[in-house]
Amino acid sequence: MTKLKATAVILSLLFVLFSISCEDDTTDNSTGSGTGTGTGTGTGTGSNINLVINVDGLSNTCSIYNIENGTSSKEVWQTGEAPNDLTAYNDKAYIISSLSNSLQIADLKANKIIKTVNLGGNTNPYYIISDEDGNFFISMWLTNEVCVTNENGDITRRIPVDKTPQGLSLAANRLFVSCISYDMSTYSYGQGYLDIFDTSTFSLVKKMETPVNPSDLATDENNRIFVLCSGDYVSNFGKVLFVAANSGSIEKTVDVGGSPGVIVYDGSGRIYLADMMGGGDGAIYVINSNSGEIINGTSNPLKPCTQPMGLAFDIDTNTLFVSSFDKNKIYLVNPSSGNSDRNYSTGEGPLAIFVYRSSKTGKAFYSKFKI
Repeated sequence: MTKLKATAVILSLLFVLFSISCEDDTTDNSTGSGTGTGTGTGTGTGSNINLVINVDGLSNTCSIYNIENGTSSKEVWQTGEAPNDLTAYNDKAYIISSLSNSLQIADLKANKIIKTVNLGGNTNPYYIISDEDGNFFISMWLTNEVCVTNENGDITRRIPVDKTPQGLSLAANRLFVSCISYDMSTYSYGQGYLDIFDTSTFSLVKKMETPVNPSDLATDENNRIFVLCSGDYVSNFGKVLFVAANSGSIEKTVDVGGSPGVIVYDGSGRIYLADMMGGGDGAIYVINSNSGEIINGTSNPLKPCTQPMGLAFDIDTNTLFVSSFDKNKIYLVNPSSGNSDRNYSTGEGPLAIFVYRSSKTGKAFYSKFKI
């Protein structure tokens, strides 16, 4: 399944999956793990902060890993109900929670939540990204809009989009929004769309039809948008569209198969897709971002852990971070071999992951968007 957390039905499935999961039979190789205030990570009060932050969907918390010293702390901050996604900007983390319809801002130096913003009742915020000027874009699953805020969390604009917006990306002075057209009365997917907006006026530039369930987006340094279409999990299966951001034209379509729900680009020519139940207990697929060649597909997937639900890439250490929903862990994966010899504990049901390095400027690639 995809991130499995946008509605009460999906959340119920998550709880079932968690309740039937077995205990991990591997050793937790992290050091300095803790709970509560998370004093083990040492988020730092110096000029540079180098952290991996994730949301814990079942325990309503965030967990943190310090890249520099390898320490981790689970359940550091209490979030709203059903935290769904996060990003980071200017030494602050921005966390959205679907069922409490909230945006929370955490000060990474002070290591605490400093503000909670009500995004509106029954909006179900799903994904969040930021641009380089401190504008934040949040897909609102139930109200068919993108909510725009500033760095302080003030809502500055609401952009109408097609039904059930989900994936977000920015490139070539354009905002890209994937809309899955989910019908909650029939539990089915309608025609998928990619809505493209000019970021200077937020006027609609183009509306493209996509294959079924365009669930997530990524971008690269060549202004290409990778549209992950997860399929309907029954008769339609995973595809990735390569879209030129400037023209909005589809360059190629890759039939990867399976039902991947999360996509990330590594900054050097590879795309990674997480399929929570691929091969029965989870799989990761790899595609060459230039040729579209499937390097690891459904017949030879990477399997570093079970039930992978979140992906983020740290280009400085060439490490793929993968959240394992059933094991309550984040795995540090060698992208070449697909193996992991390190992991650390999180709160219950880890989902989205974000790598934040405060020293980075320009086009570095972390999580779903370049910062």
